[in-house]
Amino acid sequence: MTRSRDRVALRNAVALLALCVLAACAGQHSSKTPAATGQAATAPAAAPLDASYDWHRLVLMPFGTLLKSSPMALHEVLLFHDDSHATTSELGKDCYTVDGKPPRLVDHETNEFLLCFSHDRLDRIEASVSMKAGEGPGVLARACSLWLKNSAPPAGGNGCEGREGDVAFSAHLTRASSEANADAAAGTGAGSVAGTVADFQTQPSILSLVLSQTAERGVSPAPEH
Repeated sequence: MTRSRDRVALRNAVALLALCVLAACAGQHSSKTPAATGQAATAPAAAPLDASYDWHRLVLMPFGTLLKSSPMALHEVLLFHDDSHATTSELGKDCYTVDGKPPRLVDHETNEFLLCFSHDRLDRIEASVSMKAGEGPGVLARACSLWLKNSAPPAGGNGCEGREGDVAFSAHLTRASSEANADAAAGTGAGSVAGTVADFQTQPSILSLVLSQTAERGVSPAPEH
């Protein structure tokens, strides 16, 4: 009788030990599940912006450089201004572009890249790129965030401006001229290239950037962090 009771007690002890082991394993599994789930839900880091988002890459020579001292070969570009809209300073500049491939801007090939000289000294750089329908607002927002040191550009705006040191920058979106001309021909608009955010979501646009010496214009500096 005593041996039978001992066997029963031993079996009960083994069963209890097995239950404890199973409970411990289940507890460990449940404690790890939330962490694993949390890790899986973490959003991936945003991809870094292309180096061509840095407008400094457009400054191929210091502002104030004499035309005859240019470190690269240039050829003159003939510009036709509407005298009723062009400023006196714009009319007095001679603009050139580089021989060969110009630098990229915001991860796009530039349509136009101009180095403009006043009194034979560099004081203005202009660059523009074509945007597909719906692309312009997002590209402009990322570029302005970078140039303004992550300060948000005006909500719903078509551009941003600021300065860094003695260089002012001004970027803006406009409608592609073909779209504006089509509206004018159809009588649905005045042919304005200004456009709105809604226009840029459904039509191609042009992103333009102008760099100039701050002595020519009063702009607020980009905030420092």
